[in-house]
Amino acid sequence: MGGTLVDGTYELTAWDVYAPSTPDSDMHSTTLRISGGTFEVVVNGTSRQSGVIAALVTSLTITPTCPPGGTPIIKPYTSATASTVTTLQLFTQSEHRVETLTRQ
Repeated sequence: MGGTLVDGTYELTAWDVYAPSTPDSDMHSTTLRISGGTFEVVVNGTSRQSGVIAALVTSLTITPTCPPGGTPIIKPYTSATASTVTTLQLFTQSEHRVETLTRQ
């Protein structure tokens, strides 16, 4: 868990759901750009957010500022680089889900 948060643009490459949850039939897409402690994200081509992102040991604190009034989200994560490929895994424990994003 944890790791170095590397600036760059990441695309969702895997959406894994584990029991007791069940996967849905939706097609999921996410583009996440991280730069100097800020983020911009586009989910499913329509939902957009930006704000501040910080790595704290094994969790990311994601604080949306646009649109205003966003509630900070804390997500366990793993960041790893093998060769030249950097992946970021975000864990949503309440939904038994792991999202894998790969740096482009």
